Amino acid sequence: MAVSAYGLDQAALEFAYKYPFSNEARELVKQLEIKQYNEKFATAGLLRVNEDLEKQKVDFTPTSYHELMLTYLLSYVYARMLVSATANMYIVKKFAAAEADRASSAMSIDSLESAVRLANELNVKLSLVDSSATIDVFEFLQIAKGAEGIKLIEMSLSKGRVELRKEQILMLIRSAIEAAVLKGLPIPKAELPAQILEQAKQIKLPEVRVSGAKAPGSYAWIEKLLQTPIPDVRHRSVNLILAPYLTNVKGLDPDSAANIIIDYIEKCKQLNPNTRVNDAYIRYQCKYAKSHGLRPLSLSRAKELFKGILDLS
Repeated sequence: MAVSAYGLDQAALEFAYKYPFSNEARELVKQLEIKQYNEKFATAGLLRVNEDLEKQKVDFTPTSYHELMLTYLLSYVYARMLVSATANMYIVKKFAAAEADRASSAMSIDSLESAVRLANELNVKLSLVDSSATIDVFEFLQIAKGAEGIKLIEMSLSKGRVELRKEQILMLIRSAIEAAVLKGLPIPKAELPAQILEQAKQIKLPEVRVSGAKAPGSYAWIEKLLQTPIPDVRHRSVNLILAPYLTNVKGLDPDSAANIIIDYIEKCKQLNPNTRVNDAYIRYQCKYAKSHGLRPLSLSRAKELFKGILDLS
C-alpha cells in the first residue's frame, strides 16, 4: 500500500480529493484528527465557496502534488462550515450544486472504474464487466426518473441490464452527488468555531448588476434584497418593491427590469420552488409599474412584510 507524506493511503487520497463527499474522504479526514481551526485550510475553503457562488460552471483542477490534494480535500471540509455559518439556505444549496458540478468535472477525466466506484457508494448499483458499466433495467428506470437527458429508449440493453458510458453514469448520479454534499448541512452555528463565524462574513453573493441611474442611498435595502433570495412573500416583493424600483427609481425599461426579477425569482426557487410568481406575472407588473409611475414600498412597511424572513437593517 503506497502511503502519502501525511501517512494517508495514496490511492484513497487521490480518490478523496476529487470526491470530498465520499466515504473515503470522510475516513481520511477522521484519520487526520483535525480538531482545531486551521487558517490555511479555512482560507482555501473561503476561496472555494466564493468560486462556487461566482462561477456559472465550476471545473475540477487535477494535481499530482499530495499537498494540493490535501488542501483540496480539507478546503471542502471548511467550506461546509463556512456556508453553514451564513445561515443562508440559498448559499448552502448553490454550494451543493456547484460541488456537484466540480465532481462531475473530475469524473469526466477520471477512469470508468472510479465512476462505478462512486456510483456504488451513492447507492446506484453498477457492475463493471469487460470495461463496460451496467445496471439492472428496473433499477435504471427507478433512478432515471429524476435524471435529465437519459432515457431507456436511447440505451443499449442486454440480458436485462442497461449498458452505460461514463457520461451517462454522470447524468444518472448527478442528483445523488448533490444530495451527498447537502447531507448534514447546514451545520448548527453552535458547533462552529468562532473564527469560522467571523470568516463567513467574507462570503458574498455575486452582485446583481443593474444598469441605469444610480439609486438614492435610501434604497440600499432593495439592493440588499436583490442580493438575497427569499423563500416567501415573493409575490408581493415583485409588485410592491422590485417592479416599481427597477422601472421608476432605476429607470429601466419594463423588459430589462423583468429579466432581472426573473433571474432573482429563479434563485429564490432554490429555497422554495412553490410560488405563484411566473414570467408573465413579472412582465405584467413591470409594465404596470412603469405606466402608472408606481414607487416602491417604504422601508418601514417592507420590514413588516419581511419580518422573520429577511433583516433589512
